[in-house]
Amino acid sequence: MDENKKQVCQIIGGSIGNLIARQKNKQTIELGELLVSYFNEKEYAIYQVNDISYSTQMDPKTIELMSGMHLENEENDEIAFFDSDLRSYIIVNMKNLAVIEKRENDKYRVKAPKTLPDFFSNIYRLSEKDICFLKKPAEPLYLGKLRSGSNVFEKDVYLDANDVLSHHILFCATTGKGKSNFIKNMLWHNIEVTSNGMLVLDAHDEYFGRGGKKGLKNHKEYSDNAVYYTNYDAPVGSKTFFINIADVRPSHFEGAGNFSDAQKDGMRFYHSLFGEKWIEEIFNDDNIEAYEEVQKGTLLVLRRKFSRILSCQKSKNNVLEFSDVFSDSKGERTISDIADELESGKTVIIDCSHFSGSVEMLVGSMIAEKMFYRYKNYSKSGELSGKPVISVVIEEAPRVIGKDVLAKGNNIFGTIAREGRKFKIGLIAITQLPSLIPREILANINTKVIMGIEMAVEREAIISTTSQDLSEDSKNIASLNKGEAIVSSTFVPFAVPIYCPLFEDVVDDVAEGKVRKNVFGM
Repeated sequence: MDENKKQVCQIIGGSIGNLIARQKNKQTIELGELLVSYFNEKEYAIYQVNDISYSTQMDPKTIELMSGMHLENEENDEIAFFDSDLRSYIIVNMKNLAVIEKRENDKYRVKAPKTLPDFFSNIYRLSEKDICFLKKPAEPLYLGKLRSGSNVFEKDVYLDANDVLSHHILFCATTGKGKSNFIKNMLWHNIEVTSNGMLVLDAHDEYFGRGGKKGLKNHKEYSDNAVYYTNYDAPVGSKTFFINIADVRPSHFEGAGNFSDAQKDGMRFYHSLFGEKWIEEIFNDDNIEAYEEVQKGTLLVLRRKFSRILSCQKSKNNVLEFSDVFSDSKGERTISDIADELESGKTVIIDCSHFSGSVEMLVGSMIAEKMFYRYKNYSKSGELSGKPVISVVIEEAPRVIGKDVLAKGNNIFGTIAREGRKFKIGLIAITQLPSLIPREILANINTKVIMGIEMAVEREAIISTTSQDLSEDSKNIASLNKGEAIVSSTFVPFAVPIYCPLFEDVVDDVAEGKVRKNVFGM
């Protein structure tokens, strides 16, 4: 222990999950702050503050009398019946996060707390020396900087990318708490890591960095390890995005539109009969009453929905014409090229800002399904172990893995959420409303980055499915400021508080040659 450390509080009771300490006079302790106590030279415990309250040894009537005398005699500041430093004080409630045991050769063992610290144990603020047990993994995934209350350490926190990405990540927060900033930072640091591929369905075209905006394009390794697809005013170095209609299958429309069972059966029937030409044949007037398996009304509804989603219509020459992202003459290799780029460990950003929600989900379904079954085949042939982990970044996740969506039928994103970890494919889901995602899916997401959530029902939905017990952290979560988060994961010894710096500042630091060498990982 550092002899210069100042005591901030002292344990006076409680349990492992709720230790009670008395704050020392003239010390300030924050909600969410990390504290530490030392058992001996080789063992210490780390705590986190989950509540702070007033306490006093005086009875209520005496307190009311003293308050009244102060209020009514403002000029006399010396009115006091008791020693205020001893008779009135602040109580700190803490939970025991972990016990750290130092071993030989700079190695540490992190243990779950199973015993109570000594009564009247002295508690100190956490310092950088107390967290030297955290190591940077070989394949790092950046999340942010270690945080204690509102104090941010100049240390970066990483998790093992191979473990975390294949077991899914959920980013959840109220609007304005910094979800996009977290994702930008994570993608920025991940560009250098080629052991995983990232598919980013960019609904707002905010990650690449168009024009003078800062984005992933500013990274020195962007041209080697990332690709940007767009079909709108494509900047230099990007790829024009078109999808050939022959690559579209009935299963891709799960989650991309509201189709009845009869309409789904009709799509499957036409696909089995005509293969790659199935959509064109649905618009063929010669087929309007040709098959008993598909009623005329069903066929007309499919035409109307396809016209809207695929931006297609019949020309005067009775030829099906496409506009926007789908084509019958371009994009024959687009899906395969993206799959190859992901498999090589690249970050692939698709500008979906000019797509409708249905088109965005259709495009995402096509690529995700391609990767899922490709990797599933690798698993069968024994080739999967050498392949990079693939992650799909989805904003407004309830659109594809929400309760209402999956109740109407499973889609590829639901399949990945349930089975993807077996084939090294995971989701990075982003949402404001975790309560809309089925509990089964939330439980399958093993890493959760929890930012400020104001609504109690949303906090409860996420707290009830975290890897660590956060039942006492509701106030802490509600009080998180922009950029602050708690990371709960199967792959961390305890829920870790972090802070994510402003993305533009990170880009500026790199441009100015500022390098932060010290990192923490788990």
